[in-house]
Amino acid sequence: MRLADLAGISGDSEVTGFAIDHRKVAPGTIFGAFPGARFNGEDFIASAVSSGAVAVVARPQVRVEGSVHIPQSSRARGSRSLPRASSSHSLARSRQ
Repeated sequence: MRLADLAGISGDSEVTGFAIDHRKVAPGTIFGAFPGARFNGEDFIASAVSSGAVAVVARPQVRVEGSVHIPQSSRARGSRSLPRASSSHSLARSRQ
């Protein structure tokens, strides 16, 4: 699925997966940079981008360089917004 289809933003990058762990990011991944109980995903944005993240979901005020920044909605708190996107991606892939 294309990033534009999934996130409704410009860009024709192919989305290959989703991750909230920067060590699991591969080319085409959307990285969810969310604060957690032990770590803040925002601290790993640069690592995720260098590993091939095509987009980063993060708070609107977070600076994202080298990748598309998808501002985290105040309605979708933390990593709960990523599974919704992931399920949309899975449904689209199963229809292909």
